[in-house]
Amino acid sequence: MSMEMSGPARGLSQGSSRDVLNYDFCPWANRYVYWLKKPIGWLFSAAAIAATLGIYVAPQAMVVSASVLALIALGTLWPAVAMKGIRGQLTWQRQRSVEGELIETILEVTNRWPWPVWGLSIESDSEVVNDGSRNSRSVSLACLRPLSTTQFRWDSRPTARGLYPEKASFLTTAFPFGIWTARAELNITRSLLVWPESIDLHDMPNISGDHRSVVGAWIDKAGHEGDVIGVRPFRDGDSLRNVHWAQSAKSESLIVCERQSVSRRSVVLKIDTSPLTEASINEWIVRIGGSIARTFLTHHWSVRIEIDGAVLRSEPGEKGLRDLMDLLATFDRETPSVLCSEVSKAGSRSKKSTAKELLQIVVTTSDRLMQLNNPSENIGWILVDDQVDAYALATNEINPWMQVDLSRPVWPQVQSQWDRVCHANASMVAM
Repeated sequence: MSMEMSGPARGLSQGSSRDVLNYDFCPWANRYVYWLKKPIGWLFSAAAIAATLGIYVAPQAMVVSASVLALIALGTLWPAVAMKGIRGQLTWQRQRSVEGELIETILEVTNRWPWPVWGLSIESDSEVVNDGSRNSRSVSLACLRPLSTTQFRWDSRPTARGLYPEKASFLTTAFPFGIWTARAELNITRSLLVWPESIDLHDMPNISGDHRSVVGAWIDKAGHEGDVIGVRPFRDGDSLRNVHWAQSAKSESLIVCERQSVSRRSVVLKIDTSPLTEASINEWIVRIGGSIARTFLTHHWSVRIEIDGAVLRSEPGEKGLRDLMDLLATFDRETPSVLCSEVSKAGSRSKKSTAKELLQIVVTTSDRLMQLNNPSENIGWILVDDQVDAYALATNEINPWMQVDLSRPVWPQVQSQWDRVCHANASMVAM
């Protein structure tokens, strides 16, 4: 005979002895007894019980009650007074970092009291104060000398993109008894921006055309490259290399040469994330999309990136790359996007690029692709999933550029499949 258990009994039968001791039998009562999880709650209970015994049983118990109350007062006032004289400032070695990269964290603490302060710790995002390992613990500080400023340095390893700290950071202490914690907010002079992890993809897709179709042709528009197309008065920021000294001598003021600019190829990159997709898959979509965007920028393409309803056009150069990665680091997917309308109209919205010059790439999942009625074959589809079985359903009508399986090492797949795309004979330029 078999008996099927339900409710708490069934849950307990599947766990170990530790599960039994930690099982929540009465979750509805948590809000009434939560204060007992803190040491001060038990001390107040002990004081109340001792006072009751002193009133109704033995007056000597009042001494115990008074001693416990004195202990509570000392354990509460000491850390509170200590933190009144503490000022702290948290910063980092540089303003930007990358997922998984070590960065030096700097904490400067000033003790204004004429006595030392012990037992300080930092309450902040674990991403920016710990080293990213499984053994990471809260950061505790040594004794602060009286009337001094002390600087602490250690290496942190943020493991997720974002703008940190995401919440207010505090210095805390519960010294000497640990029954009450006092806090002082840290001054954050400069936030830490963590870029998504990416890799360098050195090759480019085999786009038809000659060298100028990739790096761009010269046009008679003011720029800093190409031949001289005229002269103009000197403006702040102009390089002295462009000064026309003969004309400057004649006019008795600095005259600079105006050069041509480059008409570059353009790519529209759609990074399709959704709150309906697992967070881990979304993060890999962002990482892979960022790697591809970096590759085009380093090969002098103009990149129009679309993500989370935001549109950014990045030009080759350090500023374009910084703006691109800043956007990928800070966006937060909250509302679903309509993939079909965004992709189908990407080329028509770009006024500066003709249909022949526009390359469209979409990084998404197989499930999102299956929602499209007529997926375009002129788009470079990059599918990111946690299982290979989803590919067969999504690739019946189109031949995607890349299919990344998250159950296997990701970056080797991205590198090898991108190399295959780059050496393919077919062009993905929209006709």
